[in-house]
Amino acid sequence: MLEVANVGVRFGGLVAVDDFSMTVEQGSIHALIGPNGAGKTTLFNSITRIGPRTSGKVYFKGEDITRLPDHRMIHAGIARTFQNLQLFARMTVYENLYAGYAFHFKRPLLSIFAGSHRAFEEEVRKRIANVAARTGIRSALFSTPQNLPYGMQKRVEIARAIISEPEMLLLDEPAAGLTYHETEELDRVIYDLSRKNGITILLVEHDMNMVMKISDRISVMSFGRKISEGSPREVAGDPEVIRVYLGGEESA
Repeated sequence: MLEVANVGVRFGGLVAVDDFSMTVEQGSIHALIGPNGAGKTTLFNSITRIGPRTSGKVYFKGEDITRLPDHRMIHAGIARTFQNLQLFARMTVYENLYAGYAFHFKRPLLSIFAGSHRAFEEEVRKRIANVAARTGIRSALFSTPQNLPYGMQKRVEIARAIISEPEMLLLDEPAAGLTYHETEELDRVIYDLSRKNGITILLVEHDMNMVMKISDRISVMSFGRKISEGSPREVAGDPEVIRVYLGGEESA
């Protein structure tokens, strides 16, 4: 579904992503892992056009989206979350989710005065109820994110992303800062989005328990390059991956 072909990202003389290629299969959960500073988020940002790309191409469902503007990604069927939460803190959770679906309103703006928005309002209401149930945030719909526990805020951001009805979801460290119990709950949410709702997921994550439990395939980055790729079992047994995670990379 997603093909990253020889992507490179440079900041002056610093090579952040070096000739990176990866294919994410439709319907799968594909994890991207590596030590801090490996280039994972830089690659994420390059794919979604939030950040720069020096070389290479990105294809989605066979279409070249290399130069697609970032605000058009949602129309192509790609949504994402961020390493640092990007919620509207003073809006309710309901309003945050509404914002994630608003681009579906295709009618001329003046049609609002004719009342044609009422059907859309009902459509949004049903969609929000459905997504809130799937992500376990129904009880928080009329609270503001700033008044919610951090784990619930993480789920709100995922809900806002999937309410746009994406075919592919990119999650940047969704378990960061969560307790063990919150991470367990998030495991189930992500797994169900893939298995029950057919959303293809590309996941950047440091929590190896989560990665090994829910991933179909894993790509490993170090210093901007791909050093390993395969099933969780294959990656866990790769001597190069073990060397990097046991500190060999640090001492080098």
